[in-house]
Amino acid sequence: MMLGNPEFQRQLWLRWGPWHGLWLLLFVALAALVVAVLSAPGERLRNVLYVALLTMCLAPVFPGASTAGRSLQEELVQNTWDWQRLSALGPWQMAWGKLLGSTLPMWLLALVCAALAQALAWLWHLRLTSLPPEGEDWAPLLAEPIQAHAHLAELVWLAPKLALLALLWGLALQAFAMASAPMKIDAERQRRNQPGMRVAVLVMLAWMLFSTLQQEQILDFGLKRWWGQSLGFFELGWLFGLAALGLNLLALWRTMGMRLDVPALPWAMPLGCMAAAAMLAGLWPHAPGARHWLVVTAYLALGCSLLTCLSQRETAFAQWRRVQVCWGQQRWLAGWQAMPLWPVSWCLAAAATLALLLWPAAGAGSGTFQRALPLLLLALLRDAGFVLLWALQPIGARRPGPALSFGWVALGIMLPLMLLGARNFPLALAVQPWLAPFMPPLRLDALHWLVLALQLGGMALLVWRAWRQRLAQLEMAGPQAS
Repeated sequence: MMLGNPEFQRQLWLRWGPWHGLWLLLFVALAALVVAVLSAPGERLRNVLYVALLTMCLAPVFPGASTAGRSLQEELVQNTWDWQRLSALGPWQMAWGKLLGSTLPMWLLALVCAALAQALAWLWHLRLTSLPPEGEDWAPLLAEPIQAHAHLAELVWLAPKLALLALLWGLALQAFAMASAPMKIDAERQRRNQPGMRVAVLVMLAWMLFSTLQQEQILDFGLKRWWGQSLGFFELGWLFGLAALGLNLLALWRTMGMRLDVPALPWAMPLGCMAAAAMLAGLWPHAPGARHWLVVTAYLALGCSLLTCLSQRETAFAQWRRVQVCWGQQRWLAGWQAMPLWPVSWCLAAAATLALLLWPAAGAGSGTFQRALPLLLLALLRDAGFVLLWALQPIGARRPGPALSFGWVALGIMLPLMLLGARNFPLALAVQPWLAPFMPPLRLDALHWLVLALQLGGMALLVWRAWRQRLAQLEMAGPQAS
């Protein structure tokens, strides 16, 4: 089925040749030979096995994700994306063709390393289970990842387990790199927008988080409880890898549909937030339930709202103008299809917050994160006004992006921190009322709610005024253009 995909065939023609397979085998053989020569006689088999396993895991992640992301950017640099949009391929065909066709060399490298690792694992297993020479100690040959397996028979299954992890997480990170690749890019900025760097930063942040949790004895590699089920390290990795793959493929499909101008209702992001929240809430240490799922859903939806609001600031006016025109013509479905993504995620967060407030036992044991949700919802609306003000500047005017960004950082972060350092809690809450649930000395009262309402009202007035000015400029430019 994939061989009949025109985009898959095109990517193969661009990135694969008759000699690439031979060069790939020579590269693996040369790398194994170098490692074997540089290793001690008793450690050659082990070191080559580890290098093969490491290459198998890293090849689909860093080079593969970078190649997948560049497959979209190269279309813009080479001025071929318009031809792609005019083709008869749908979002799924285009996404899978680029995802698998552009990264096929990396997957073949991972496959060769997996086969080599499996062969070495069988050889090592036969070597360890045979009668060793008298007086020779084989225990030092086992490194820490292998010592975790009590039985030597499990050593043979290490390569297939890691191969499945590499397959799931490699495809997930490649789909993430493609979905997050910028589509407005020129040749000079291509080097500064490498998708592999975003994947590397994401992996490093995840590794730092896991290391910190492990040092604090919050995360270990033993059995973990997920929604009441005991899962091992590999089982949990497979489960979350499968979830990450599904969510990133959903994001890639929606992103590809937007770039191909295929209209669709904005249901993908709310569904992804709820599914990701279900995966994360299952790791809650104390009897996870529906309330924990609602809290995680609300915070994930707020994070998605903030990210999409910032990422779509260039097209914010065009999107809202399209929604206004469609609804003015009573084309309700087209209006919902043109809706920006951040209000949809914000509505999901508001629905989860409302469900938490109406929970029968919400007053008992309600945590800090739950109490902060209503304030964060209103604060996000206020901060989204800064982005809309930047997007609604008149045509031809120099957009005050740095000024608005500096104003947001100064008023929203620096000023509250200075007031907190000066122990002036009332003024700190007057600037950022959502700090109260996270600061035990601070107490929120009706006055701070009034201050937040006034901030929202002032921002709404500024946005409405900028919207009217932009529409008036368009009306004046219409007769001149005609």
